[in-house]
Amino acid sequence: MGRLLGHWVSAVNIQLLCGVMLAFIAIPIFALLADYHQIWLIIPLVATAILLIGLVSSYHTGVEQMRACLLAIRQTQPMDSGVHLSKSFATLIEDTRETFKHFQRRNAEFRDAVKEMGYSSSELAGNANDVSSSAAFQSKATTSSAAAITEISHSIDDVGQRIVSAREAATAACELSESGSQALVSASDEVKQVAALAQETETRITALEELMVKVTAMSRIIGEISEQTNLLALNAAIEAARAGEHGRGFAVVADEVRALAQRSQGSAADIATNILQVQTTMQQVRGSMGSVVEKTGKSMMEVGRAETALGSINLRTRDVFSLIDDIAVAAQQQSQAAHEISRHIETVANLANENSGRAIQAAEIAEHLHRLTRLTE
Repeated sequence: MGRLLGHWVSAVNIQLLCGVMLAFIAIPIFALLADYHQIWLIIPLVATAILLIGLVSSYHTGVEQMRACLLAIRQTQPMDSGVHLSKSFATLIEDTRETFKHFQRRNAEFRDAVKEMGYSSSELAGNANDVSSSAAFQSKATTSSAAAITEISHSIDDVGQRIVSAREAATAACELSESGSQALVSASDEVKQVAALAQETETRITALEELMVKVTAMSRIIGEISEQTNLLALNAAIEAARAGEHGRGFAVVADEVRALAQRSQGSAADIATNILQVQTTMQQVRGSMGSVVEKTGKSMMEVGRAETALGSINLRTRDVFSLIDDIAVAAQQQSQAAHEISRHIETVANLANENSGRAIQAAEIAEHLHRLTRLTE
């Protein structure tokens, strides 16, 4: 009976030990449940807990059987026969033997479970260390990525500032092109006026040439008249000389007329010479005015081309405005996205640090379980 009670106490001690181990397992399980990312660390602990619960239940069943046997003996009446009491003790001894065998089997299973839990805790500690190393590497990588994203964000901000400067430069270029276009319009109007004046001058030169032709004809007629007058004065002088004293007065008049005719003839010759020079000069002026008209026409064509080019430049500048605005919007969106990515990466880095801490904690818990399993061996 003393040995029976000793084995029963051992069973109770084993049950208490299992309860303690369940407590050590339950505490880290609830700690790990705080983070769903560590769910793979919970699985072996839960399996071990279920196994221990089954073993404790089995031991509890054996103990209940022993209690039932002892209760049957206690309820046996003293007046029973010795044979009946002997049979009861034999039955009790047989039941006790079966219970001890059951305890031995359960004890072996319990030790195997403890060893398995030791292996699982060792593997869990190794996995937790790997997770801690990976989390540390992830933290470093995310920190580097955050620094790179921050640098990219600064670069995007710098690009945005340069875009603003480019837009200001494009605005100044557009204003200059508009001013140049207005200046070309004014120059084109001036050139048109010059061309009109040149054309009018050429027309007047043509009319003046026609008048000069008429003046030349008139001076030729005056020369011919002077020549005829000179001949008539010469004939009158000859006739006055023949008349003697009576023709002396007529001879004086004839000499005066002759002198006047010679002067008129010289003046007509001078007029003809001057008219010839004027005609030559007018021909030169006509050629110059023709060149002026031609150059003016070419200038008008060049002004038109420049006007068209400036118009195209103005349109392209406005297109550049639109592109710069689109680029500015895209740069702003990229800057916002970069800041958002940087913020998320910082969050990931913080989570990685937290996961690293949890992995270290899980490794410590696994090591604690491993030491606990050694104590039970």
